[in-house]
Amino acid sequence: MDETRRVEQYVEQYIRGVLRHLYLKDEYRRRVADDLRSHIAEASQKKPVDEVLKDMGHPRKIAAEIMETYEKDYEKMGFLNAIAYAQHVRDSNVKSAAQVGGWPLVHIATGYNESGERNVAKGIIAVGDIAIGVVAMGAVSVGVIAVGALAAGVLASGALTVGLLVALGAAAASVVASVGGAAVSGGFAFGALALARLYAMGAYARALYYIGAYGESAVVPAWMRSLVEGLRTHALLFAVSLSVLGLALGLVPSVLPQLLALRKGGRGIR
Repeated sequence: MDETRRVEQYVEQYIRGVLRHLYLKDEYRRRVADDLRSHIAEASQKKPVDEVLKDMGHPRKIAAEIMETYEKDYEKMGFLNAIAYAQHVRDSNVKSAAQVGGWPLVHIATGYNESGERNVAKGIIAVGDIAIGVVAMGAVSVGVIAVGALAAGVLASGALTVGLLVALGAAAASVVASVGGAAVSGGFAFGALALARLYAMGAYARALYYIGAYGESAVVPAWMRSLVEGLRTHALLFAVSLSVLGLALGLVPSVLPQLLALRKGGRGIR
C-alpha cells in the first residue's frame, strides 16, 4: 500500500509540474491532467512508472508541446493567460473568435511571425508590442484609450503620451488637458514643466493664465487660485507622482503577466 501511495504521489507531482507551465482555463487544465493520468496508467502496465515519466521527459517540455496545440485558441486560454503566454514565448498571435465590425474583440500579439514580420495587435482590445484598437495596451499603443510606453489616443497614459482629450505621462501632450512631469496642452497643463495655451500650473508654468513657482500671470481665475492653494505645499510631489503613475501604466502590459505568474507561484493564471 505504501508503494502504491508513493507512485500516486509521484505521478501527481509530475502532473502538477506540467500544469504549472500551462496557460489555460481551469476546464482545460483539468482535461490535460485527466489525459496525462490515463496515459501514464496505460503506459505503466508495460513498464515501471519511473521509466514512463523518464521517457515522457521534463514537465516543462510536455507543457510546451501541449501549448503548441492551444497557442492560437483564445477561448481556451482566456485574456490574462493569453497575455502571460505571449510574454513567455515572445512570438505569439492569438485572436478571439468574437468580432465587432470585422475586428476581433481581443487580439494579443507579440514578437514576429514565421515570415519574420513583426506581429501587430489590432482589435477592439489590443495587447502587444505594437497595439492598435479601441483599448490599446503595449510598448507602442494607438487607440481611443491607449496605455503604453509610447501611447497616442483620445485618452492616453504612459511614459510618452499624446492625447486628443487627456494625456497622462512622464511627458504628456494633448489638445484639452495634460498632466505629467512635462505637460504641454492647448487647454490645461499641470506638471513640473507645464506649457499651455490657456491654463497652466506647475513648478515652471506658462500660459495665458498660469501659476508657477517662479511667478504667475497678471490675471488668475478664481478656480485656479483655489486649486493651487490646496495643492501649493505638495504641487511638485503631486506632479512627479502623476508622472510615475503614467510611466507605471505604460509598463502594465509587459509587467502585469509576470507579477500574476509570480503570485501564482509560476503557474498559469486561472
